Amino acid sequence: FYRNLFPQDPFTFAPRLGDALILAKNTVTGSSLQNKQKYHLLGDPTLRLAVPRLVASIDSINGIPIAQSQPDTLRALEKVTLKGAVRDNSGAVQTGVNGTTLVTVYDSQRDRQIVDDLGNTFNFVQTGGIIYKGEDTLNNGQFSATFIIPKDISYENKSGRLSVYFSTQASDGRGYTENIVVGGTSSDTITDTQGPSIKIYLDNDAFRSGDLVSENPLLYVDLHDSSGINTSTSGIGHRLEAWLDDSSKGIDLSDFYTGKKDSYQEGVVHYQLSGIASGQHTLRVKAWDVYNNSSEESIEFTVATSATLSIQNVYNIPNPVSASRTTFTFQQNQLTPIDVHIKIYTVAGRLVQTLDRYAVADRFVEIPWDCRDRDGDMLGNGVYLYKVMASTVDGRMTSEALGKLAIVR
Repeated sequence: FYRNLFPQDPFTFAPRLGDALILAKNTVTGSSLQNKQKYHLLGDPTLRLAVPRLVASIDSINGIPIAQSQPDTLRALEKVTLKGAVRDNSGAVQTGVNGTTLVTVYDSQRDRQIVDDLGNTFNFVQTGGIIYKGEDTLNNGQFSATFIIPKDISYENKSGRLSVYFSTQASDGRGYTENIVVGGTSSDTITDTQGPSIKIYLDNDAFRSGDLVSENPLLYVDLHDSSGINTSTSGIGHRLEAWLDDSSKGIDLSDFYTGKKDSYQEGVVHYQLSGIASGQHTLRVKAWDVYNNSSEESIEFTVATSATLSIQNVYNIPNPVSASRTTFTFQQNQLTPIDVHIKIYTVAGRLVQTLDRYAVADRFVEIPWDCRDRDGDMLGNGVYLYKVMASTVDGRMTSEALGKLAIVR
Protein backbone atom coordinates (compact mmCIF):
# COMPACT_ATOMS: atom_id res chain seq x y z
CA PHE A 1 0.00 0.00 0.00
CA TYR A 2 2.73 2.46 0.93
CA ARG A 3 4.77 1.64 -2.16
CA ASN A 4 1.76 2.53 -4.28
CA LEU A 5 0.85 5.58 -2.20
CA PHE A 6 4.31 7.13 -2.57
CA PRO A 7 5.58 6.56 -6.13
CA GLN A 8 9.35 6.35 -6.65
CA ASP A 9 9.29 8.92 -9.45
CA PRO A 10 9.19 12.32 -7.65
CA PHE A 11 7.46 13.92 -10.66
CA THR A 12 4.57 11.45 -10.51
CA PHE A 13 1.36 12.84 -9.07
CA ALA A 14 0.46 11.06 -5.81
CA PRO A 15 -2.50 8.69 -6.34
CA ARG A 16 -5.77 8.82 -4.48
CA LEU A 17 -6.00 6.70 -1.32
CA GLY A 18 -8.55 4.38 -2.89
CA ASP A 19 -6.42 3.86 -5.98
CA ALA A 20 -3.38 3.00 -3.86
CA LEU A 21 -5.40 0.40 -1.95
CA ILE A 22 -6.75 -1.19 -5.16
CA LEU A 23 -3.26 -1.35 -6.67
CA ALA A 24 -1.92 -2.94 -3.49
CA LYS A 25 -4.63 -5.62 -3.42
CA ASN A 26 -4.23 -6.36 -7.13
CA THR A 27 -0.53 -7.11 -6.66
CA VAL A 28 -1.13 -9.63 -3.85
CA THR A 29 -0.96 -13.25 -5.04
CA GLY A 30 -0.67 -16.77 -3.69
CA SER A 31 -1.35 -17.49 -0.03
CA SER A 32 -2.01 -13.82 0.72
CA LEU A 33 -5.16 -13.64 -1.43
CA GLN A 34 -7.49 -14.40 1.49
CA ASN A 35 -5.57 -12.19 3.89
CA LYS A 36 -5.98 -9.08 1.74
CA GLN A 37 -9.74 -9.16 2.37
CA LYS A 38 -9.05 -8.13 5.97
CA TYR A 39 -7.81 -4.69 4.94
CA HIS A 40 -10.18 -1.79 4.32
CA LEU A 41 -9.94 1.97 3.89
CA LEU A 42 -11.96 3.95 6.41
CA GLY A 43 -12.24 7.41 4.89
CA ASP A 44 -12.59 9.26 1.60
CA PRO A 45 -11.04 7.11 -1.18
CA THR A 46 -10.70 10.17 -3.47
CA LEU A 47 -8.44 12.00 -1.00
CA ARG A 48 -4.85 12.70 -2.04
CA LEU A 49 -2.06 13.33 0.46
CA ALA A 50 -0.51 16.81 0.42
CA VAL A 51 2.73 15.57 -1.10
CA PRO A 52 4.94 18.49 -2.24
CA ARG A 53 4.62 18.90 -6.00
CA LEU A 54 7.96 20.49 -6.95
CA VAL A 55 11.31 18.71 -6.92
CA ALA A 56 14.76 19.91 -5.81
CA SER A 57 18.13 18.36 -6.51
CA ILE A 58 21.21 18.59 -4.29
CA ASP A 59 23.96 19.15 -6.84
CA SER A 60 27.28 19.71 -5.08
CA ILE A 61 29.10 19.66 -1.76
CA ASN A 62 31.99 22.12 -1.33
CA GLY A 63 32.01 22.74 -5.08
CA ILE A 64 32.33 19.06 -6.02
CA PRO A 65 29.36 17.53 -7.88
CA ILE A 66 27.68 14.73 -5.98
CA ALA A 67 28.94 11.55 -7.61
CA GLN A 68 26.66 8.64 -8.22
CA SER A 69 29.39 6.01 -7.86
CA GLN A 70 31.48 7.33 -4.96
CA PRO A 71 29.62 8.92 -2.01
CA ASP A 72 30.93 12.15 -0.51
CA THR A 73 32.04 12.03 3.13
CA LEU A 74 30.89 14.58 5.70
CA ARG A 75 33.37 14.70 8.58
CA ALA A 76 32.99 16.09 12.07
CA LEU A 77 34.01 19.79 12.35
CA GLU A 78 34.14 20.12 8.56
CA LYS A 79 32.72 23.29 7.06
CA VAL A 80 30.26 22.28 4.37
CA THR A 81 28.63 24.27 1.59
CA LEU A 82 26.00 22.47 -0.44
CA LYS A 83 24.20 23.82 -3.47
CA GLY A 84 21.08 22.72 -5.26
CA ALA A 85 18.25 23.78 -7.53
CA VAL A 86 14.56 23.32 -8.25
CA ARG A 87 14.22 21.36 -11.48
CA ASP A 88 11.52 20.17 -13.85
CA ASN A 89 11.27 16.61 -15.19
CA SER A 90 13.75 17.42 -17.96
CA GLY A 91 16.38 18.56 -15.43
CA ALA A 92 16.15 22.26 -16.26
CA VAL A 93 16.31 24.79 -13.40
CA GLN A 94 12.97 26.49 -12.70
CA THR A 95 14.29 30.04 -12.44
CA GLY A 96 10.95 31.57 -11.47
CA VAL A 97 10.79 29.83 -8.09
CA ASN A 98 11.59 31.94 -5.01
CA GLY A 99 11.06 31.20 -1.34
CA THR A 100 12.72 29.51 1.65
CA THR A 101 14.51 26.19 1.93
CA LEU A 102 14.87 24.04 5.03
CA VAL A 103 18.01 21.88 4.90
CA THR A 104 18.23 18.91 7.27
CA VAL A 105 21.32 16.71 7.64
CA TYR A 106 21.01 13.25 9.18
CA ASP A 107 23.74 11.18 10.80
CA SER A 108 24.77 7.69 9.61
CA GLN A 109 22.07 5.09 9.22
CA ARG A 110 21.94 2.49 11.94
CA ASP A 111 21.11 -1.22 11.75
CA ARG A 112 18.37 -2.16 14.17
CA GLN A 113 16.75 -5.45 15.16
CA ILE A 114 13.49 -6.25 16.89
CA VAL A 115 12.91 -9.62 18.58
CA ASP A 116 9.34 -10.59 19.42
CA ASP A 117 8.11 -12.80 22.26
CA LEU A 118 8.43 -15.91 20.07
CA GLY A 119 12.05 -15.21 19.23
CA ASN A 120 11.38 -14.03 15.69
CA THR A 121 13.70 -11.24 14.52
CA PHE A 122 13.08 -8.32 12.20
CA ASN A 123 16.02 -6.31 10.89
CA PHE A 124 15.64 -2.78 9.60
CA VAL A 125 17.66 0.35 8.90
CA GLN A 126 16.97 3.45 11.01
CA THR A 127 17.72 6.97 9.78
CA GLY A 128 20.38 8.66 11.91
CA GLY A 129 19.68 11.57 14.22
CA ILE A 130 19.56 15.16 12.99
CA ILE A 131 22.97 16.84 13.13
CA TYR A 132 22.02 20.11 11.39
CA LYS A 133 18.85 21.97 10.44
CA GLY A 134 18.65 25.50 9.04
CA GLU A 135 16.77 27.80 6.67
CA ASP A 136 18.20 29.48 3.56
CA THR A 137 16.97 31.65 0.73
CA LEU A 138 15.67 30.10 -2.48
CA ASN A 139 16.40 32.58 -5.26
CA ASN A 140 15.51 32.01 -8.92
CA GLY A 141 15.26 28.29 -8.36
CA GLN A 142 18.69 27.93 -6.72
CA PHE A 143 19.82 27.63 -3.11
CA SER A 144 22.94 27.05 -1.03
CA ALA A 145 23.57 26.28 2.63
CA THR A 146 26.75 26.57 4.69
CA PHE A 147 27.27 24.95 8.10
CA ILE A 148 29.81 23.05 10.21
CA ILE A 149 29.27 19.37 10.98
CA PRO A 150 29.15 19.03 14.80
CA LYS A 151 31.61 16.98 16.78
CA ASP A 152 28.64 14.92 18.01
CA ILE A 153 28.22 12.36 15.22
CA SER A 154 28.09 8.57 15.46
CA TYR A 155 31.42 8.01 13.58
CA GLU A 156 29.97 4.84 12.02
CA ASN A 157 31.05 5.83 8.48
CA LYS A 158 27.74 4.74 6.97
CA SER A 159 25.28 6.39 4.64
CA GLY A 160 23.68 9.59 5.89
CA ARG A 161 20.97 11.72 4.35
CA LEU A 162 20.63 15.30 3.09
CA SER A 163 17.03 16.45 2.90
CA VAL A 164 15.63 19.70 1.46
CA TYR A 165 12.11 21.06 1.81
CA PHE A 166 11.23 24.40 0.24
CA SER A 167 8.14 26.54 0.16
CA THR A 168 6.97 29.44 -1.97
CA GLN A 169 3.85 31.59 -1.88
CA ALA A 170 2.14 29.26 -4.35
CA SER A 171 3.60 25.81 -3.78
CA ASP A 172 6.23 23.65 -2.09
CA GLY A 173 8.69 20.91 -2.96
CA ARG A 174 11.34 18.53 -1.69
CA GLY A 175 14.51 16.69 -2.56
CA TYR A 176 17.12 14.48 -0.94
CA THR A 177 20.24 12.44 -1.42
CA GLU A 178 21.62 9.50 0.52
CA ASN A 179 24.78 9.41 -1.55
CA ILE A 180 26.88 10.66 1.36
CA VAL A 181 28.81 9.05 4.21
CA VAL A 182 28.97 10.61 7.68
CA GLY A 183 32.06 9.78 9.70
CA GLY A 184 35.60 10.71 10.64
CA THR A 185 36.99 14.09 11.68
CA SER A 186 38.12 16.90 9.43
CA SER A 187 41.84 17.70 9.43
CA ASP A 188 41.08 21.33 8.60
CA THR A 189 39.66 22.72 11.87
CA ILE A 190 40.02 25.91 13.87
CA THR A 191 40.74 26.45 17.56
CA ASP A 192 37.49 27.27 19.32
CA THR A 193 37.25 27.28 23.12
CA GLN A 194 34.39 29.76 23.55
CA GLY A 195 30.81 28.64 24.08
CA PRO A 196 27.73 30.30 22.57
CA SER A 197 26.36 33.64 23.72
CA ILE A 198 22.91 33.27 25.32
CA LYS A 199 20.17 35.82 25.89
CA ILE A 200 16.96 34.74 27.64
CA TYR A 201 13.59 36.51 27.40
CA LEU A 202 10.07 35.74 28.55
CA ASP A 203 7.18 36.83 26.30
CA ASN A 204 9.21 39.49 24.40
CA ASP A 205 12.65 41.07 24.12
CA ALA A 206 11.66 43.87 26.51
CA PHE A 207 11.93 41.36 29.37
CA ARG A 208 14.59 41.99 32.02
CA SER A 209 15.64 39.58 34.73
CA GLY A 210 13.32 39.98 37.72
CA ASP A 211 10.30 41.07 35.69
CA LEU A 212 6.71 40.02 36.29
CA VAL A 213 5.12 37.44 33.94
CA SER A 214 2.03 35.25 33.75
CA GLU A 215 1.95 31.56 34.68
CA ASN A 216 2.22 30.59 30.98
CA PRO A 217 5.08 32.70 29.56
CA LEU A 218 6.68 32.09 26.16
CA LEU A 219 10.40 31.41 26.45
CA TYR A 220 12.77 33.01 23.92
CA VAL A 221 16.46 32.11 23.85
CA ASP A 222 18.70 34.00 21.41
CA LEU A 223 21.88 32.06 20.60
CA HIS A 224 25.01 33.00 18.67
CA ASP A 225 28.31 31.23 18.07
CA SER A 226 30.94 31.74 15.39
CA SER A 227 31.15 27.97 14.79
CA GLY A 228 27.44 27.22 15.02
CA ILE A 229 25.00 25.94 17.63
CA ASN A 230 25.02 22.23 18.42
CA THR A 231 21.49 20.84 18.05
CA SER A 232 22.62 17.32 17.20
CA THR A 233 20.57 14.48 18.64
CA SER A 234 23.46 12.03 18.24
CA GLY A 235 25.58 13.14 21.20
CA ILE A 236 24.99 12.41 24.88
CA GLY A 237 24.99 15.20 27.46
CA HIS A 238 25.19 18.05 24.94
CA ARG A 239 21.54 18.96 24.61
CA LEU A 240 20.25 22.49 24.31
CA GLU A 241 18.53 22.44 27.69
CA ALA A 242 16.73 24.55 30.30
CA TRP A 243 16.06 24.01 34.01
CA LEU A 244 13.27 25.67 35.97
CA ASP A 245 14.30 26.51 39.53
CA ASP A 246 16.39 23.68 40.99
CA SER A 247 14.69 20.85 39.08
CA SER A 248 16.94 17.91 38.28
CA LYS A 249 14.92 17.23 35.12
CA GLY A 250 15.83 19.52 32.26
CA ILE A 251 13.67 20.70 29.34
CA ASP A 252 15.11 19.58 25.99
CA LEU A 253 14.94 22.63 23.70
CA SER A 254 16.82 21.10 20.74
CA ASP A 255 13.71 20.56 18.59
CA PHE A 256 12.48 24.09 19.31
CA TYR A 257 15.57 25.81 17.92
CA THR A 258 15.26 27.64 14.60
CA GLY A 259 18.38 28.96 12.90
CA LYS A 260 18.42 32.45 11.50
CA LYS A 261 17.80 32.45 7.78
CA ASP A 262 21.03 32.18 5.75
CA SER A 263 23.15 31.80 8.90
CA TYR A 264 24.35 28.71 10.75
CA GLN A 265 25.87 30.86 13.51
CA GLU A 266 22.74 32.15 15.24
CA GLY A 267 19.14 31.31 15.93
CA VAL A 268 16.36 31.39 18.48
CA VAL A 269 14.41 28.97 20.67
CA HIS A 270 10.65 29.40 21.10
CA TYR A 271 9.20 27.24 23.87
CA GLN A 272 5.85 27.58 25.62
CA LEU A 273 6.15 27.26 29.39
CA SER A 274 2.94 26.50 31.25
CA GLY A 275 1.46 26.08 34.70
CA ILE A 276 4.24 27.80 36.65
CA ALA A 277 3.25 28.43 40.25
CA SER A 278 2.87 31.97 41.55
CA GLY A 279 5.95 33.46 43.16
CA GLN A 280 9.61 33.95 42.36
CA HIS A 281 11.47 31.57 40.03
CA THR A 282 14.77 31.09 38.25
CA LEU A 283 15.40 29.67 34.77
CA ARG A 284 18.79 28.39 33.62
CA VAL A 285 19.73 27.61 30.00
CA LYS A 286 22.76 25.70 28.77
CA ALA A 287 23.89 25.55 25.14
CA TRP A 288 26.80 23.98 23.25
CA ASP A 289 28.55 24.86 20.02
CA VAL A 290 29.61 22.30 17.40
CA TYR A 291 33.04 22.01 19.11
CA ASN A 292 31.22 21.03 22.35
CA ASN A 293 32.08 24.25 24.18
CA SER A 294 29.25 25.16 26.53
CA SER A 295 27.78 28.31 28.07
CA GLU A 296 25.12 28.96 30.68
CA GLU A 297 22.87 31.91 31.48
CA SER A 298 20.07 32.32 33.99
CA ILE A 299 17.26 34.75 34.75
CA GLU A 300 14.91 35.45 37.63
CA PHE A 301 11.22 36.23 37.26
CA THR A 302 8.05 36.52 39.28
CA VAL A 303 4.80 34.82 38.29
CA ALA A 304 1.43 36.40 39.03
CA THR A 305 -1.61 34.46 37.90
CA SER A 306 -3.31 35.99 34.87
CA ALA A 307 -6.70 35.23 36.44
CA THR A 308 -6.27 38.57 38.21
CA LEU A 309 -4.60 41.79 37.12
CA SER A 310 -1.46 42.44 39.14
CA ILE A 311 0.77 45.50 39.10
CA GLN A 312 4.06 45.39 40.94
CA ASN A 313 7.32 47.32 41.36
CA VAL A 314 5.60 50.72 41.12
CA TYR A 315 8.13 53.58 41.08
CA ASN A 316 8.69 57.01 39.67
CA ILE A 317 12.19 57.71 38.34
CA PRO A 318 13.93 59.92 39.31
CA ASN A 319 12.69 60.41 42.83
CA PRO A 320 13.28 62.99 44.29
CA VAL A 321 12.65 65.03 41.13
CA SER A 322 15.29 67.71 40.72
CA ALA A 323 14.35 68.84 37.20
CA SER A 324 11.01 69.08 35.46
CA ARG A 325 10.37 65.48 34.47
CA THR A 326 9.84 62.06 36.05
CA THR A 327 8.54 58.72 34.73
CA PHE A 328 6.09 56.41 36.46
CA THR A 329 6.97 52.76 35.93
CA PHE A 330 5.46 49.44 36.93
CA GLN A 331 5.08 45.86 35.73
CA GLN A 332 1.79 44.14 34.91
CA ASN A 333 1.02 40.48 34.21
CA GLN A 334 -1.57 40.61 31.41
CA LEU A 335 -0.85 39.76 27.76
CA THR A 336 -3.86 41.82 26.66
CA PRO A 337 -3.82 45.66 26.75
CA ILE A 338 -4.75 47.56 29.91
CA ASP A 339 -5.96 51.08 30.70
CA VAL A 340 -3.90 53.10 33.20
CA HIS A 341 -4.86 56.14 35.26
CA ILE A 342 -2.43 57.92 37.58
CA LYS A 343 -3.77 60.49 40.04
CA ILE A 344 -1.34 62.85 41.81
CA TYR A 345 -2.30 64.53 45.11
CA THR A 346 -0.87 66.95 47.60
CA VAL A 347 -0.30 65.58 51.11
CA ALA A 348 -3.51 67.41 52.05
CA GLY A 349 -5.42 65.25 49.54
CA ARG A 350 -6.02 67.82 46.78
CA LEU A 351 -5.95 66.32 43.27
CA VAL A 352 -3.44 68.25 41.15
CA GLN A 353 -3.07 66.08 38.02
CA THR A 354 -4.42 62.96 36.27
CA LEU A 355 -2.50 60.98 33.65
CA ASP A 356 -4.53 58.65 31.41
CA ARG A 357 -3.18 56.01 29.04
CA TYR A 358 -5.41 53.59 27.16
CA ALA A 359 -4.79 50.17 25.61
CA VAL A 360 -1.24 49.87 26.96
CA ALA A 361 0.20 46.60 25.63
CA ASP A 362 3.62 46.66 27.32
CA ARG A 363 4.31 44.40 30.28
CA PHE A 364 6.77 47.01 31.62
CA VAL A 365 4.81 50.25 31.61
CA GLU A 366 6.45 53.69 31.44
CA ILE A 367 4.38 56.90 31.69
CA PRO A 368 6.27 60.23 31.70
CA TRP A 369 5.10 63.35 33.56
CA ASP A 370 6.31 66.93 33.14
CA CYS A 371 5.57 67.83 36.79
CA ARG A 372 2.83 70.28 35.84
CA ASP A 373 -0.65 70.50 37.37
CA ARG A 374 -3.97 70.54 35.53
CA ASP A 375 -3.63 74.27 34.86
CA GLY A 376 -0.23 73.77 33.21
CA ASP A 377 1.73 75.33 36.08
CA MET A 378 4.93 73.75 37.38
CA LEU A 379 4.44 72.21 40.81
CA GLY A 380 6.47 73.57 43.66
CA ASN A 381 8.88 71.78 45.95
CA GLY A 382 7.34 69.33 48.35
CA VAL A 383 6.04 65.82 48.88
CA TYR A 384 3.20 64.45 46.74
CA LEU A 385 1.20 61.23 46.76
CA TYR A 386 0.10 59.29 43.70
CA LYS A 387 -2.25 56.40 42.98
CA VAL A 388 -1.75 54.07 39.99
CA MET A 389 -4.99 52.43 38.83
CA ALA A 390 -4.93 49.77 36.11
CA SER A 391 -7.77 47.82 34.53
CA THR A 392 -8.24 45.48 31.62
CA VAL A 393 -9.87 47.10 28.61
CA ASP A 394 -13.11 45.22 29.23
CA GLY A 395 -13.11 46.36 32.88
CA ARG A 396 -13.26 42.82 34.32
CA MET A 397 -10.03 43.11 36.34
CA THR A 398 -8.52 46.05 38.21
CA SER A 399 -5.51 46.71 40.41
CA GLU A 400 -4.21 49.71 42.34
CA ALA A 401 -0.97 50.82 44.00
CA LEU A 402 0.08 53.88 46.02
CA GLY A 403 3.34 55.80 45.92
CA LYS A 404 5.10 58.93 47.17
CA LEU A 405 7.32 61.36 45.34
CA ALA A 406 9.26 64.47 46.25
CA ILE A 407 10.08 67.52 44.15
CA VAL A 408 13.32 69.22 45.21
CA ARG A 409 14.83 71.85 42.93
